[in-house]
Amino acid sequence: MRDRSLKDRVVVVTGASRGIGREIAVRVAADGARVALIAKTDAPHPKITGTLAETAEAVRAAGGQPLPVKCDVRDADAVGAAIGAVAEKFGAIDVVVNNAGPWICAAPRSCRRRASSGCWRSMSRGHSRWSGPRSSICGVRRMRTSLTSPHR
Repeated sequence: MRDRSLKDRVVVVTGASRGIGREIAVRVAADGARVALIAKTDAPHPKITGTLAETAEAVRAAGGQPLPVKCDVRDADAVGAAIGAVAEKFGAIDVVVNNAGPWICAAPRSCRRRASSGCWRSMSRGHSRWSGPRSSICGVRRMRTSLTSPHR
């Protein structure tokens, strides 16, 4: 039987600065993983709480070893550089949690082609670069449209 423990495994979490990604990163750190935290920006968002630095601190508090990396997953070259940074610090990647994606707060009828194109780019071009011979890819599906949002 294969060992499914996360102890000493290298886990990459995209969209790690806030929300589901942050919580996954903290949880896998508590389970013993070394965690690469990938987020598009390290700046605070005006409407949504959480930053890359805050997630890194939460991972440390959970007993984990974080590696915060600023990377836009829609940019294949940036993803390649992030993979290199993770490999240099932690070695081979064992698990990838593809959580990053845009947050679109709008009625479905009002979503423009550009917004849906951005979703597709982040979920296909960038995410596919993370896969490797030893990695497991976990996709977090989080596309939501809404007329109201707690983050408005």
